[in-house]
Amino acid sequence: MPKNTLSRELLEYRRMRAVELFERGWRQVDIATALGVSAPAVSQWIAKARTNGKSALKSRVAPGALPRLEERHRKLIGALLLEPPSAFGMKGEAWTRPLMQRMIKRLFGVHYSVQHVGRLMQHFLKKKPSIPKATLMELKELLGKGDLASVRRRFKTHRQPSSET
Repeated sequence: MPKNTLSRELLEYRRMRAVELFERGWRQVDIATALGVSAPAVSQWIAKARTNGKSALKSRVAPGALPRLEERHRKLIGALLLEPPSAFGMKGEAWTRPLMQRMIKRLFGVHYSVQHVGRLMQHFLKKKPSIPKATLMELKELLGKGDLASVRRRFKTHRQPSSET
């Protein structure tokens, strides 16, 4: 069970309210009691507001992990789904999650769990994006060569290291 079940908005309101009460002359211990939080939490919020302004107490969405495949690579997965696996030199007439998992590993050198591959496939099967025939032809040509090193270099993700700390 999650430790904190309050919404982001309510948590932000509580932090802002603590600073507001402090500015009205309340003691930190009394603020903590009134808001049902610890005195060190109130102290940290007040220090943060003094240093960085009240905007530093606003809720932010966690950025999450960087995607392992770029959007253009995910579109190629959608292109794969338009044709049976046999069109790309693999056994089978229908894409299965393990089969697509192997194809993603083969093309991009990225390993996804079978469950995540299923979510990717489901996304494209529901959305049914239009994929240019040139993309599909290029994909067939690359897979037909059999030189996986050149295929991976072609689709290599070039991520710049984050400068944020």
